[in-house]
This record gives sequence, structure tokens and C-alpha cells, in this order.
Amino acid sequence: MQLPFDYSIIRRPRRKTVTLRVSPDGSVSILVPRHLRKTEVDRLVLSRAHWIEKKLNYFQNERPAARVPEFADGGRIQFLGEPSTIRLQFQQRGRLKRPEWSDSVLLVPIPKKYQNGPSEEIKKIIEKQVSVWYRTTAEHLFAERIVVFGKQLGLHPRRTRIRSMKSRWGSCSSGGSIALNLRLILAPQWIIDYVIVHELCHLTHANHSSEFWSLVGSVYSDFRKARKWLRQNGHTLLLTGEDKI
Repeated sequence: MQLPFDYSIIRRPRRKTVTLRVSPDGSVSILVPRHLRKTEVDRLVLSRAHWIEKKLNYFQNERPAARVPEFADGGRIQFLGEPSTIRLQFQQRGRLKRPEWSDSVLLVPIPKKYQNGPSEEIKKIIEKQVSVWYRTTAEHLFAERIVVFGKQLGLHPRRTRIRSMKSRWGSCSSGGSIALNLRLILAPQWIIDYVIVHELCHLTHANHSSEFWSLVGSVYSDFRKARKWLRQNGHTLLLTGEDKI
């Protein structure tokens, strides 16, 4: 039977299982043990053809569009799951003030000498100001929520870092440190809370066993809803136009 899509076979010497992957760019791949015959691979792909076509259709027609930030006066950015508007404040002299957010408006100070400057130069200054504001805000908010859920769970990380990560929302090291993705500052707070609880629970369970999920659910009952939201909307959380995934 001729399939309506192409797919690539990736063989791994040590792999013992088969994994099908459908990527947002429309590519389909199957990871298989090195010894598995092509006819058997074809049969496996054919058996999952309906699921693959459903995923391809989702990525092509139903997946929410990524929200690329606009670093300009009146531009739109994301913050805690809601759109915010950038408004410029031209500062005459002195050390550049930090951006201030209120009622879905982010007031971004930039030097007055750039008021009539090239748009690309102004864009770079705005992006730098917004980036620093995102990180500073994330550091304070994430720390507060870690304290809240840490008390409920009786778990406290030795160290917390905020990092820019492409494929993970958080991680927990064997040494008791956790890392959180900076892009979470763009997500609704209930999503931030889920990721924090998830990583705190890894301080006790370094796996995704039933005991781990039971511990997560003891303080965050909507974890399934949060996981689904991240799967469907995580790609829309862009700090810059170059973050697109």
C-alpha cells in the first residue's frame, strides 16, 4: 500500500524499541533497532498510518501559530500567558531605567538620542531591555513559587537556575539543583507552577513512576491539563524571533 507521506528510518545499534516521531515541520521518522528488517518497519508504519496522518493534519491546520514578539513602540509581546503592549519612554540622561509593567503595558525606557534613530538600532535596544526585564522578573517570580510549593512538599532545591533551553521546561540534577526554562515567564502562571512542582518532585523521585505522579498530584491536581497545554502551546512561547521551534 502506498502511504500519503514519506518517512525516514533511523537505526540505532543499542535500541531495543521502536519509536515513531512526527515533527512540526511535517517530517516523519521511525527509530528502530539496527537489525529490524525494512519490511517489518513498513508494516509498523502502515499500522500507525492513521495516527501519523492525524498528527500531520494537526501541525498543518490546527496547531496554534507561534507568537513572534514585536520589539517596537506599540509592539506586542507575551507575559504570563497574556499579550502586552510595548510603549517607549525616551530618557534624557543618566543610567537607563528598567522597564515597568502595568495593566498589560510594558513601559520601556531608551536613550532620547535614539528617538529619531534607525529602526533596527532602536529594536536592538528594546529587545535588550525586554530580555533583561524578563529574566529579572522570572528570577523573582520563580523563587517565590518555589518557596510556596517547597513548603507544601517539604522539598527544597540546593540551587535554582534559570536557563534558555530549547527542548526542556525544567530539569533536576542528582545533586539537588533544579533549572527552569526562561521561556516559562511567557506562559500562564498555572503552567509555571506545574513545572516547578514537577521539578521539585524529582528531588525525591528521579523518574516518572506512579509514585512520582502521585506526589505531583498531591499538590497540583491539574497536572494532566498542564502537560497537554505545554504540548499544544509550548512552541508559541518565543522570547525572540529566532527562538522559533
